Amino acid sequence: MTRYTYQHLLELVDGDDELIARLVEEGEIVRRDDGDIVRVGDRALRAIHTPGHASNHVCYLLEGTGLMFSGDHIMQGSTVVIGPPDGNMQHYLQSLARLQGEPVTRIAPGHGLVIEDAQAEIARLIAHRLQREAKVAERLSRAGRVTLDVLVTSVYDDVDPRLHPVAKGSLLAHLLKLEADGRAARDNAADATWWMKE
Repeated sequence: MTRYTYQHLLELVDGDDELIARLVEEGEIVRRDDGDIVRVGDRALRAIHTPGHASNHVCYLLEGTGLMFSGDHIMQGSTVVIGPPDGNMQHYLQSLARLQGEPVTRIAPGHGLVIEDAQAEIARLIAHRLQREAKVAERLSRAGRVTLDVLVTSVYDDVDPRLHPVAKGSLLAHLLKLEADGRAARDNAADATWWMKE
């Protein structure tokens, strides 16, 4: 069984509402939109659309307990890879900020142990991503015009080089956010060259 937000399903089937209805009826998919409630006995899980790691990512808050099931949005002991084109750093940061306004006190991640201080972890993740963004901007300014392959070794000099191929996805997500913010630019080559705008 696959779980998707309704909007993502519409995109996947080119807006074919009848196909979605049939797949839901047949139990092939479970449609969960932001705010949907799933009843489990006398408990209620509320769906919270949290795009960023993936555009269709959903966390579930066990109402009345403060416990949130985060899937891949937040992991214990590691940061989440944000890999474009489906992953989006701006959306990820917005989703984290949204969770700061939810009554989340503990996080049960898809990977790792339960995180007991949810709000501290969310604040730490936001700070970490913004620090990494500042490092991307600083290293890109220093390098001038540079490709992802060159920039990853400078920006992720604190990460085991064997992880650089994975880190390139998050680096690209940071660069795309800087580009959307009007701070960075790139050429249209297959192996794009990036630079900071003046």
